[in-house]
Amino acid sequence: MVLSARTCNLAITFLTASLVLGTVLHNGEAVAQPRTKFTVQNRNNMQMTLTNNGGFAYATWYWSTRTTDPFTGDRFATLHYPRGSDIRYQMNGTLVLGAVIEGDTVVTTGFSEAHSEEGVLGDFVYRSVDHNHPRYDPEAKSQLDIICQYADTFGVYTTPDLRGHSSLGIKVTQTSMAWTGDNIDDFIIFDYEIQNIGDHHLEDMYVGFLAHGGVNYVGEFDLTMTQLDDVIGFLHTHPAQDGCRIMDTLNIAYSMDADGDPSGAYWTKYSPRAAVGIHILGLPSEHWRVNFNWGAGLGLFGGPRWGPMRAPAPNVDYRPNLPAPGGFLNDVELYYYLRNPEIDYDQLLVTLNFTYSGWLPPPPSASDFALKATPDYIISAGPFDIQPGQTESVAMAVVGGENVHVNPWDFGLKYKTYSPWPYRYIETLDFSELAKNARWAEYVYDIPGVDTDSDGYAGEYMVCDDEIYYYKGDGIPDMRADGPPQTPMLRVIPSTGKLIIRWNGYYSETVPDIFTGLMDFEGYRVWVGLDDRRSSLSLLSVYDGENYDRFRLHQKRDSTWEWVNEDVPFTLDELLTMYGQTFRPLKYTRLNPFHAGDTLYAFEAHSYNASSLCCNDRIHKVYPNAPDPGTDPSLWTEDDLTYDYSEPLPKYYEYEYIHDSLLTTVPYWIAVTAYDFGFSGGNIPSKESDPLANLTTELAQTPVDTVALYDLDVFVYPNPWRWDGRYSQRGYENRDGTEIPARSRRIHFSNLPKVCKISIYSLDGDLVRELHHNYPDGGPGSMHATWDMITRNTQAAVSGLYYWVVESASRTQIGKLVILK
Repeated sequence: MVLSARTCNLAITFLTASLVLGTVLHNGEAVAQPRTKFTVQNRNNMQMTLTNNGGFAYATWYWSTRTTDPFTGDRFATLHYPRGSDIRYQMNGTLVLGAVIEGDTVVTTGFSEAHSEEGVLGDFVYRSVDHNHPRYDPEAKSQLDIICQYADTFGVYTTPDLRGHSSLGIKVTQTSMAWTGDNIDDFIIFDYEIQNIGDHHLEDMYVGFLAHGGVNYVGEFDLTMTQLDDVIGFLHTHPAQDGCRIMDTLNIAYSMDADGDPSGAYWTKYSPRAAVGIHILGLPSEHWRVNFNWGAGLGLFGGPRWGPMRAPAPNVDYRPNLPAPGGFLNDVELYYYLRNPEIDYDQLLVTLNFTYSGWLPPPPSASDFALKATPDYIISAGPFDIQPGQTESVAMAVVGGENVHVNPWDFGLKYKTYSPWPYRYIETLDFSELAKNARWAEYVYDIPGVDTDSDGYAGEYMVCDDEIYYYKGDGIPDMRADGPPQTPMLRVIPSTGKLIIRWNGYYSETVPDIFTGLMDFEGYRVWVGLDDRRSSLSLLSVYDGENYDRFRLHQKRDSTWEWVNEDVPFTLDELLTMYGQTFRPLKYTRLNPFHAGDTLYAFEAHSYNASSLCCNDRIHKVYPNAPDPGTDPSLWTEDDLTYDYSEPLPKYYEYEYIHDSLLTTVPYWIAVTAYDFGFSGGNIPSKESDPLANLTTELAQTPVDTVALYDLDVFVYPNPWRWDGRYSQRGYENRDGTEIPARSRRIHFSNLPKVCKISIYSLDGDLVRELHHNYPDGGPGSMHATWDMITRNTQAAVSGLYYWVVESASRTQIGKLVILK
């Protein structure tokens, strides 16, 4: 099957990026084409761009356009996974819908009209279950819901460059949702409510997702090297994680780098070892089927294209003469791919001949199409009908799985050695994390064992080891996850040589779990790092509430015995109430159980039980004598509250950790997380809030208020700045390796006023650079600024002596700095 999906992608990009200047027909009148708008999903382990007309992991101008997160200021293009890795999966994906209207085939991709609910930030509405988020909403389902609406109601395009397009007459309400916490932060779920707002019956409708398969590290600029070894495939089944069932049915269309880009015998931070794919969730009807079709082109642009195609068969729609790559697919041709009942074999298998199983022979340049092509795919599902006024819901998840590539030498040893027999290499790939994350996406979408509509049916199950195991939900979407506690509200107070880390855990400790309804708070963790990557954070201190697991000795059907945990952890007070004030739980082990009538119990500490809050060298309470004011704000008094955050919060939940003996010249990244106790009896692991959600950077320098109080002098470091200082190698510059050397150099100014102007002059008095330092409200880093040693003419500063001038409302300071190259 020859597939011009990439051509379609480029057509959609052209449509959404350039048609602002074109016109379309609406009710017989020419109107302006709506402009595509972008936002980002940036809360969990995936960083993904979105558009307001069905695009995801999307960017214009060949993936070079970066989108800014409206809340954090992070900028990235398409999809970065894992978070902060700068490894980019260039899906450039889009929703595709096709149907038959009175015998005419109509398909829509780049939507010709974009509607949204009115939101503060534009055409997108943002909601979050996190009280710390500026868009907190009790109606939210995830850490970040992004909602938009778009419709296809316009008529035929009047711009001369595009093929004709007839309207489907539909409106789509799209909600993308991202969760944080173990097992649930490697996917983003998209829920689509498709409404027929036209006058026609939409028959044999299919929903599809068209995506590109490119993978590369953002810091690499040689497109030939970074985009011509990417492959796509289809993970139909995978061994079940729980062991009760033999295989899970998954149906994930994925893309990945062919070999993971090792450096010799080692992986590096530039190695894309993961796979990212599209997983259609919860088919509404047993009559729906999933189709997967792909095609690839040799070269980046305009080369010959090829894709798998089954041999002609009776009563099968066979179209060998589809348009040559380079032109746009019309509605009939694209609808053919939406409904084509194929699951194409993987791109790595192109060198094999599958004619014995009904496929056409491989192309003459099979090895090039396997490893040196730019691939695209479309995964689709259907058919279904929608009458005027009716709505159909469809959901899919963009899922990632790390560590698919296991050993750096596998590709060279297994694929190249045994080519063209690629199975030996494929056997070395590990898709277990991708499969696990896809299953968790299914659980969040439709929770197994939960009767959502109270009709007595909670899903499909089997009996495994005497236990009922639900493996499928009741068919009613839930979109709920056992998430972590609320993110603590954090502030970091700088001091010379130390950082005072303070947080308030009122919401962390008092908001019940959105899934279980339990108050499942367990403790806090304090993290520190030298850059903003999750992998760079190290654990500083832990507070873990004192609680205990109770195990009951249970006899199974085969007359053997086992210890089972059926309860959430018990606090010590609960156990003392149950068994008496002299009860000591750790006295009773599996070898020395506690007898409660005919039942035997053993007890174990649930976790660390590091619950002391006594000392300043560990996590402690700021107000140890503050009473618990309860959760009714109307009963709080002024003495109960602290006003150090965006809202008044009880002092009872105010905690502190002092991180001292720090270098004053190094920025530190601080985070505090809250975690719950999970539930081992229900196979629910403990969940921890995202450390990146409140990650704060600060220097262990004199606070800006102290600078103002004592009128302290500005100082500059390193001074002199030396070419042979090895600042980057020693971790003072470019720690994350994302900048080229000429742009990573820094000279630091400290003890700055909150608001000032920094001017740098040459020895001759010429203005070299002017910096504006503006922190009127203080905050992290308000005493500090950097100069990147680039002049106002965007040239690198040369060796020599320079004057610096810091002008503020209170005074002007002058000093010297030296650059030695």
